Amino acid sequence: MTPTELVAHTRRRGVELLTAADRLGYRAPVGVVDATLVSALTMYKPQILAILASGRLPCPRCTRPLDAFQCCWACPGRLCQACGAWMAQRAYATTCEPCLTARFARLDAERAQPRAIQEPDVRLHPCPACTVRGRMKLIPRLWAACAVCDPGWRG
Repeated sequence: MTPTELVAHTRRRGVELLTAADRLGYRAPVGVVDATLVSALTMYKPQILAILASGRLPCPRCTRPLDAFQCCWACPGRLCQACGAWMAQRAYATTCEPCLTARFARLDAERAQPRAIQEPDVRLHPCPACTVRGRMKLIPRLWAACAVCDPGWRG
């Protein structure tokens, strides 16, 4: 992971990197920062301080500043919007392959789970005229018929 990818990764995880002279600190939600992240921050501390001082993320390949979409059009490439990894030759993609694979795996797992049976809404009841005609339309309990069955309901 390059210093640029590391800064992007920490931002996406909700970690705020703080600087004071030549010191680097962070403010993060509980459990977000682990030992590997701390060791990476200490390993790239001078480069991270330079990135934070400039205010712009540099391209991991050519060190030109990335644009507002975190793209470098000279290389071309882009930072993954999910994890901050550099995607070479994929300036128009927003997410890298590992993040897409993980996202689709989560979606497949959600689809595999049985859906909860929805309780009927006690404020609604079937329209009597629609039921006679073989249709199932729920209407509020205060109504005698739906707008299709009672066209004069508007008055």
